[in-house]
Amino acid sequence: MFRNMLVLILLGTLVVGVGAAAFAGWAVPGGSLGALADRERDHDDD
Repeated sequence: MFRNMLVLILLGTLVVGVGAAAFAGWAVPGGSLGALADRERDHDDD
């Protein structure tokens, strides 16, 4: 019983960590690409 709880806790921590890393990897480059796209658009308007 205790071992099963420990495994569930470890798996939960791993899933949360992977989810946070995936979200950060999606959000950060997305923001950078958005800023680059805005800069390119502003440059084209000139």
